[in-house]
Amino acid sequence: MLNHIAVVIKTEHEREVSELLAKQLSLPIICKDQASTYQFWLFFETGILKLLNSVDSNMGPVSVDFSSGKSAYRQKHHGKGKLPISKACGIKHNHRPVIIDATAGLGQDAFVLAGLGCQILCIEQHPVLAALLNDGLIRAGQGEQWLVDIVKNMRLQQAAAESVLTTIKADVIYLDPMYPHEQNKKQAKVNKGMQLFRAFPETSSNEGLLLKAALSAATDRVVVKRPDWALPMAEQQPTYQITGKNHRYDVYKIETIRES
Repeated sequence: MLNHIAVVIKTEHEREVSELLAKQLSLPIICKDQASTYQFWLFFETGILKLLNSVDSNMGPVSVDFSSGKSAYRQKHHGKGKLPISKACGIKHNHRPVIIDATAGLGQDAFVLAGLGCQILCIEQHPVLAALLNDGLIRAGQGEQWLVDIVKNMRLQQAAAESVLTTIKADVIYLDPMYPHEQNKKQAKVNKGMQLFRAFPETSSNEGLLLKAALSAATDRVVVKRPDWALPMAEQQPTYQITGKNHRYDVYKIETIRES
């Protein structure tokens, strides 16, 4: 049986930063020729932190890069305030709510919301996923001005969301929990990051406890991103729904819930 995860030193040039990361995450650190004994490899490559599932060679490594790919495209080509996610979160021309993304993952949705001008606290419970997101935020903060302007609206906290949400409040609590494994013929194939994290331990939450904590912390609403075929989170019906291409946003208005 393979061991779980290790920090792999791929080049001597990146030994120092790899050793520091391993110490921070309390992970073993190994050389590349020892990597075959571990399923997941966490490593630096050309200054970018990456995570690889060595058992699935077709998947390739996962990293956070806000400067290119889908994240950058969404910022440059989508109209401000016209996205389903912005409607769900109550973003208007003269209103930018404070948002907590309590299941931040690799930060794609938080980046979109920050690009719309919202202050975002990203909470990620798994230290490895938080490390990947933190690496992406650091590099973005050293990039082009449009990137710097967006990520200055984002803060990251590595913690269990259920605990953090008992101590703070925000206008909007945004949840994008791990999608259910069940699929139907309408469901699009999950992305590379989702495939990797499904094989990763300790990345799921108790949906009932998480939703309860979110409802107690939100002053305006809780927004839950769900596949278009899935039941509402913890089977609790939302106040209303906003549909997207392959998923929907379930909106729980706090005022409505308290009145019911």
